[in-house]
Amino acid sequence: HNKVLFDKEKDMRLPPASTTKLLTALVALDLYDKSQIIKIPELCTQIDTTKAGLIGGKEYTVDQLLHA
Repeated sequence: HNKVLFDKEKDMRLPPASTTKLLTALVALDLYDKSQIIKIPELCTQIDTTKAGLIGGKEYTVDQLLHA
């Protein structure tokens, strides 16, 4: 049952950032409809690590946020 179908550089260590982003997207899709509107709080755009270019107070669909 636990058969490996493909293996490439399996011992290479990588930071977990991409895995975290994928898990966040899966949870968001489980909780929200992709067309649901979410207003971004100003505070969330003032975090130094924010790289999505979101504008505080602006409304985005969940789909737009997932693509950001």
